[in-house]
Amino acid sequence: VNFFLIYFISKKILIRKRTIILFLLTYALFFTTTFNHFYIRMYVIYELFMLLLIFWFLFINSLKMKGNLFTFKLNIFLLIVLNILFRFFIGGAESNIINVLTFFFFFFKSNHHFFKLLKNKKSLFIIIVGFVPLFLIIFFQKENIYLLISNLLNPFGKYLTNIGYVSYFFENFNFFLSFFFIFSVLFVRDNSKKIIIYSVAGLFCIHFISSPTIQLIRGIMYFMPIFLMVSFFSIEKIRSKKIYFLVIFLLILSIVNGYPPNFFQHPYLEKEINYVDNRAFEDIPLYCNNSIIITSSRPGIFLTYGLEADFYLNTKYSNETWVKNDPESLLAHFDEEYSGFIDTYSKTRIIENSFDLKEIILKNKGICFIGGGLPYSWVDGDSRKVLNSNMKLIKRYESNLDYNRMSIYKRG
Repeated sequence: VNFFLIYFISKKILIRKRTIILFLLTYALFFTTTFNHFYIRMYVIYELFMLLLIFWFLFINSLKMKGNLFTFKLNIFLLIVLNILFRFFIGGAESNIINVLTFFFFFFKSNHHFFKLLKNKKSLFIIIVGFVPLFLIIFFQKENIYLLISNLLNPFGKYLTNIGYVSYFFENFNFFLSFFFIFSVLFVRDNSKKIIIYSVAGLFCIHFISSPTIQLIRGIMYFMPIFLMVSFFSIEKIRSKKIYFLVIFLLILSIVNGYPPNFFQHPYLEKEINYVDNRAFEDIPLYCNNSIIITSSRPGIFLTYGLEADFYLNTKYSNETWVKNDPESLLAHFDEEYSGFIDTYSKTRIIENSFDLKEIILKNKGICFIGGGLPYSWVDGDSRKVLNSNMKLIKRYESNLDYNRMSIYKRG
């Protein structure tokens, strides 16, 4: 659905057929596209809603132009309902994106004086000069000067590891796209395109001034289709065929070179989302039949595969400071009857220390331990010594981080 919406919208924004094809090719090659549609998490829904909103705006705009006022008002009402539903039922920090984009649509649609101001070359020059200090403050802060210089000298650098949108859009392989995206506001003339591009540019700026805690790659993935499309809108204005295809070649080269290491072997976002091979859960009945199952992975995932873990090993629950301050601790609660913590979702009892772990292992002959998928520090060194001295590794699975690999151990 998303791809067809992207194709339809690109036909309204871009003019040349070859540019549309090259844009779709670039979108398909972009690593966030592969990642987003490999996992199919809520970020795909954000992308869908944003594309539907742009599609809907184009449709509503055509209705008003044709004089269908009743249908136009009805669609405006439905658009408001869509915003309310998205805001209250989707949730999360990104749930504001549809509301913000809708606001920009209405603002630029109704504010004709704003566009008249931009048509005046002197006024446009004053606006650009006025924004230069702000641009310098946001993007070229002291700590980012070195990154900017190194990026200009090496625009085809490998995949970045810095978190934050300054790094993501202006360091390494996204630099060319960001350059053309920013300059798109200077080339747009058609009113419908102008409203969309200015609204998207406004949303782009909102992301930059958002809290650093939510400036994550996965939080901007929904934005990438329209970001690429607007960038290609500027690229399309290049008149020389040689320069045009040179830019396209360099762009594709930078995107291909920007893939994280071993991405196709195990898709991941560095420092954000690690790849976990959940085929381990399919093998548990084969290796762990009639055995007590202890896991340091999410016990709730076992239920998805029709399995049940007997114990969840997480020694962080013996740390009062961690329990009080870390949001992850809220996934379990203290049970008076058990006199210990229990995973709230799966009702699995939690092993909080190496002494309890050793006691359980020594009392039972058939024991399986399923490790991986969660932070290494959640199982302390003493507990790992108990596991290593009593359990035998049966099988390990793929991950982008060695300690994060799902593994099956067995005793008896």
